[in-house]
Amino acid sequence: MPLFFQPARSSRHRIACLALYKALLRTASLAPLPSHTDDPSLYIPPAKATKPIQPPLRAIIHNAFKRNSHDVSPRLITSALKNGYKCLTLLSAAADPTSSEYSQIVEFLRDNKKRVVSLRERKERLLDLKPTNTPIPGTIPVLVKVSKENEPPKYIPNPARPLPRPIEQIPNGIRKPPRLDSALNIPFLRMQKPQSRVIERIVRIKGRTRAANTIALTELQREDDERRLMAELEDEWDGYLHNLLPRGKAGGTGGYVNELDQTVRYLCDELNMERDDMIARAEAMLEIEKVEEEQMRKEDRERVERGEVTESEVHEMRTSWRRKKKGARAGVYYHEEERRRRGLPVSKRRFLEGVKTGRFKEGDDKAPLVLRRKGLLLGTGRGEG
Repeated sequence: MPLFFQPARSSRHRIACLALYKALLRTASLAPLPSHTDDPSLYIPPAKATKPIQPPLRAIIHNAFKRNSHDVSPRLITSALKNGYKCLTLLSAAADPTSSEYSQIVEFLRDNKKRVVSLRERKERLLDLKPTNTPIPGTIPVLVKVSKENEPPKYIPNPARPLPRPIEQIPNGIRKPPRLDSALNIPFLRMQKPQSRVIERIVRIKGRTRAANTIALTELQREDDERRLMAELEDEWDGYLHNLLPRGKAGGTGGYVNELDQTVRYLCDELNMERDDMIARAEAMLEIEKVEEEQMRKEDRERVERGEVTESEVHEMRTSWRRKKKGARAGVYYHEEERRRRGLPVSKRRFLEGVKTGRFKEGDDKAPLVLRRKGLLLGTGRGEG
């Protein structure tokens, strides 16, 4: 909804704000603050060494008005003006160095300098962490490409990384194998939760690039594409000019359409090569997942043999993440193999068939958990609680 009253275009509002701005600057100069050499903790060093050090109160007032200059909400403008008049009263009382208002301003300037310095340091750290495509120093790639230049892509797990990982490198001593996952059709290994921001950025950039190339290829292959129609007209015009040239002069037709066809072939080749590369990467990642999972099962069997845990505890530990990940219904049934091994029904339909045949009874502990949780016990029609 458009605003019928825009404060920046109102002369009365502009005059009132300008008067408050000048009054604050005039009153701030009356506060007897120590100089920069006497008390440097009150003064913020400039961002550039070539600029002089500004009076702290003057800089704060200027930045506050500059920050609020684009506000159009009446609520925000009213609040800003009220705060400005409160600061004007505070600065007027701070002209006396023995007053409590003067002590408040000095304390505020010291805290403000600490805040600004910490923000500048954080900004410098973020600039150092600016995303880049160069490899991170000290990291070892998970996969290594072993195929040559003109051969189909092939990857293997990096021999420099031990596979499976030693148990000493696992924080809590319980192995959780990485899982092969994909986002935007880009395969990757989900090593931990939350997912690494580096992997997230790589998947996002690759997905956007592949989507842009796919959209461009689809548009160029259309017969009614504007670029193809213009290319055909340009070739037709070049053909007319070629017929007007004397015999033996340079000239030809079909140049613009040929360029479009070459672009289509190039995009097709790039997408196909990228697809083959992703398939090869996924196969190598799947090999890592299988090796880690086999080692996990071996370690679980050894822990059961040593008597540290029971099989049910291992099963609960390995399936608890499903309930946390997918909500309440994820833990309703155990795995089908586990339920069959224990003689339990694997679905609601089989439980109902077992009741009819007399294998199960109403409210039986062997019933699927979904029936007991929702209170759908046969013959009762009501919940447990």
